[in-house]
Amino acid sequence: MKTSDGGGRPERRGPPMHGGMGPGFGGGSFAGFDATAKVLGLTPVELFTQLHDGKSMEEIAKAKGVAMDKIHEAVKAARLAEARVKLAAAVKEGKITQAQADQAIKDIEAGRWPGHGGPHGPGGPGGPPRRPV
Repeated sequence: MKTSDGGGRPERRGPPMHGGMGPGFGGGSFAGFDATAKVLGLTPVELFTQLHDGKSMEEIAKAKGVAMDKIHEAVKAARLAEARVKLAAAVKEGKITQAQADQAIKDIEAGRWPGHGGPHGPGGPGGPPRRPV
């Protein structure tokens, strides 16, 4: 087993699932994590290290003088930018129509993440039921 510190702990390959906030904070990528690090004035590795050392995101933000709202805005913007790129590729490949991509962007901007089933999303609490496949 490869270890990162010689102390027998396995090498870590990404940010921890800390407080429910793992890679991309639920977005399946690191865009949100990287955006959070940037807002905090840290590198992603520095942010990972602080989280790994047991600090909460709130503690790190407070120490850096950054409001959690700024972090949430940065994560949302990063996820939206990434979604735009992926949706444009899906339209170009003929997987979805431009109208479907436009609707997905509107949903994301309104806080509904298509297909994620989170709060207010399809299948999530307060959201519409998940559509049959």
